[in-house]
Amino acid sequence: MYNKKKAFTLIEVIIVLALLTIVMGVIYQFFFSSNRDLNDTDVKANLQFEGQQIQNSFTNYGSQGNTITALNGNNPPPADSTERGIENLTLTLYAGTETIAYNYTATNKTLTETHTKEDGTTTTKTLSDKVESINIKPIGGTYDVASGMTIKVTLQDKGITYSITSNVVFRNKGVTTQ
Repeated sequence: MYNKKKAFTLIEVIIVLALLTIVMGVIYQFFFSSNRDLNDTDVKANLQFEGQQIQNSFTNYGSQGNTITALNGNNPPPADSTERGIENLTLTLYAGTETIAYNYTATNKTLTETHTKEDGTTTTKTLSDKVESINIKPIGGTYDVASGMTIKVTLQDKGITYSITSNVVFRNKGVTTQ
């Protein structure tokens, strides 16, 4: 009696491997494109969070301010109203009790905030290390007499760019101590 062994032929094995390769290629593309999208979303969320922190800082301290004390090392700031990129910006807060200095270093894209109290004590914190550019323009006149400023901050990380724009009005403009 002749016993026939049950097995797959070589052609059947090749066809199954070809189909598996096609299916695995589709699954691979799906998972890795989704992973790339998730990474991009994560970077965008981080940039948005840092942008919100910068905007909150400028809005909070800027609205308490009464003047731009120095801009890019010019003290007093220039008497014009053109939009400028900034390297450093110093704001004097209400009644001159505190100054806030924002320093931007283009080489390492870092924006820091330094608080200087009347007694000379300072505290510095880094707001972001992903700042591509910062531009300001005075509101209501020239830099030396501005009643506020428009701030445009552009953040960039891993090829993704996020920009914010804030209008800050100095609500203590002209207020002095008695």
